[in-house]
Amino acid sequence: MYAIEIKSGSEPMWVAPWEGDPPRTLKIENAKTFKSEKEALNHIEKIKPTHPFRNVDYKIVKVSNF
Repeated sequence: MYAIEIKSGSEPMWVAPWEGDPPRTLKIENAKTFKSEKEALNHIEKIKPTHPFRNVDYKIVKVSNF
């Protein structure tokens, strides 16, 4: 399983499975998970247009099942 870390500020944030710009959470347990890196990468491309004027760095991270 994979999750997407949002690199912004001092605390790690994670892409979450709800609405937002991008949707995010501070708890990895609440992060949206993906079956493959490709699926996570596709999701990053899907959410990028929600914040066109912000510079957001994403990192795909392998996680264990919660």
